[in-house]
Amino acid sequence: MVFSLFSTKITRILRSKCQIKPTAKHESVYESFLYKLMPFPECAKYAWLFPELAACVHICRMMEELIFPAYPLHTHEEDGQTYIWDIIRKKWMVLQPEEWVRQHLVHFLILDRQVSKNRISVEKEIRYLKQRKRFDVVVYDAYGKPFILCECKAPEVPIKQAAFHQVARYNQQIQAPHLLLTNGKVFYFFSLAEDGSYALQENAWYE
Repeated sequence: MVFSLFSTKITRILRSKCQIKPTAKHESVYESFLYKLMPFPECAKYAWLFPELAACVHICRMMEELIFPAYPLHTHEEDGQTYIWDIIRKKWMVLQPEEWVRQHLVHFLILDRQVSKNRISVEKEIRYLKQRKRFDVVVYDAYGKPFILCECKAPEVPIKQAAFHQVARYNQQIQAPHLLLTNGKVFYFFSLAEDGSYALQENAWYE
């Protein structure tokens, strides 16, 4: 489903901008790649034929199916660049892998967890030990205090222990009761215990 967003763009580039006249065979190479019918190493050998497709192919590689449901995300193209609409910041953002994950998370919070948009900030800057840290998503409680700190990674970036420790260190000062980490493929939700440790929530949400 994700890859179909780019099929029209690919066909247009192939037909209008390539130095050679693309054939149905050339188009099928990229269609097969986009729909995962052809391994990337085999497909990559054709890339030299379509230099202007490099960015598009790069995006398609990263726009893998995520664990989130299909949400009504809106994209558009301008000057050869793909943008995605941010419903919190109310502006178009360059579509990068991490942004793709971030927008899915925001929709998950609103549509699946019934979090009010008024309690969500995106790329919120918070001070930590006189330094500034920008969190991907922050959910606030009814009193305006940070309730969930969310860290998003691109799908190809694994969520390792170091990422959790980093967010936990920042939270020592902020004291949000919950932490959320995701790269779109895995989803971890932790709650702060009375002894200062973090417990992984099996249902991926707070109790």
